[in-house]
Order: sequence, then C-alpha cells, then structure tokens
Amino acid sequence: MSVHRLTQEAFLYNEYGLLENTRLQAAFDGLVFLLDHRFPGYGREKSLLDQWDICARYLPHVSALTRVFKKFLNSDSPSGRIRSSEAFVGLLTKASWYLQEIGDLRACSNLLQIACDACEDKTSLIYAYLCNTHVVVAVDENDMSKAQKYSTKAIAIRENRLASDDLDLAISYNNYGIALLNEGRYDESLANLMLSDSIWADTGLDDETYKALTYLNTGRVYSLKGDVDLAIPYFKKAEITFSRISNNVFLIG
Repeated sequence: MSVHRLTQEAFLYNEYGLLENTRLQAAFDGLVFLLDHRFPGYGREKSLLDQWDICARYLPHVSALTRVFKKFLNSDSPSGRIRSSEAFVGLLTKASWYLQEIGDLRACSNLLQIACDACEDKTSLIYAYLCNTHVVVAVDENDMSKAQKYSTKAIAIRENRLASDDLDLAISYNNYGIALLNEGRYDESLANLMLSDSIWADTGLDDETYKALTYLNTGRVYSLKGDVDLAIPYFKKAEITFSRISNNVFLIG
C-alpha cells in the first residue's frame, strides 16, 4: 500500500496517529516483526547469494525503519524514545551481512554501528556476530586496527559463551589471523589460525568453506615466513577442499 508523504506526516502527528508513545512503539515493533520474518537469514554453510533479489527488495524498508529508530532514539518529542529489541538487532544483523556480501562497505559499516548501539547486551552472541562482521568489513577496507579491535571483542564473548570447539570460535580465530597476517605479525597470525584449524579438525567435516579458508591462510603465513615446505601441504588441502564445494566463497561471520 502506498501512502502520500504528506498524509503520512499528518497521521504521524495527529492525535489519533503515532504521536503517543505506546502507539509508536507498537507500530515500530510490528514492522520489525514483519521485516524480520521476510528478510532472508544468513548461515555459516552458505551465503545469501541466491536470495540477493529478496534482500534488495526489503532493504529500503529496513533502512527506513532504521532512520525512524535513530530519529526517536534520543528524541525530546512528546512520543519519547523508541526501544530496541532482539528482533530489531537481528534484522539489522541480517541486513548488514547482505550489504557486506554485495560490497557496499560504507552502508554496511553504518548499519553495523546502529545495530551495535541498539544491541543492549554487549556480552551477547548476537553482539559477537556484529563484531565479527565489523572484522570482515575492516579487512576489506584495509583497516587492520579496527579489525583487531572487533576481533578481540568477538573472541572474548565467544570464548566466554561457547564451547571451546564451537565453529563460531574457529571463524573468529581465522578472521583474527587474517588481520594479523595483513600486518605482518606472522607468528601471532599462525597461532590463531592453528586454533581455528584444531577446531575444524575435531568436527570431522570436510566440506566447509571456512575450513578451506583456514588452510589457505595458514599456507599464506608459512609462505610469507619463507617456510615453503610447510606452506605447500596447506595450499594443497585448501585446493582439494575448495574443489569439493561451491566456488561462491564468502567470509561468513
């Protein structure tokens, strides 16, 4: 349904509209519910590639909802503040990952920051996911200081909340290893990549993209250290693993 903007404004500030806080909050929560159930979810096993068209369809609505949240977050208007929710943070988490996948890094960073501000529990696993997406974006932007900052946050939360062999920890160790590698801190990078590799080895899974990425990055570290004989086996394992899975490789957080 399309409603003219002047009509929208008239309704918003009408005494029967959304001026009253409970109405505004209820309308906001209702839209979050609808969009959260429509926006495609993410997963460690695959990217959102085959659902980009759906993401693109709903992203403008997520953006509009985010602008409203920012407007009323610390507003002095009679309607007061809009409260965040776990569903809202989850929606922004999915939308920010889509933006990362399509390479819109600026929009992704902006949305991530809003999501981090909206996430009330800074020790939660969803906050760790947001931090890990920050790492991926920072690496793409060649901002290793930012990547290390958010890596340490994500790892601290996941080490505290997850089992020591959880695959999300393997992912965080791998991403931190990449950031350290790009700074030339090879030994520190290798230590984190080995932690990631040990977790993948215990899973018994042979078809995970991230497992292949860990092999590849470990090979890169050994190669840059000049240990070619140690690098080649990892490159070979990466090649074998990649050959068994999709060519659509993404750094899933």
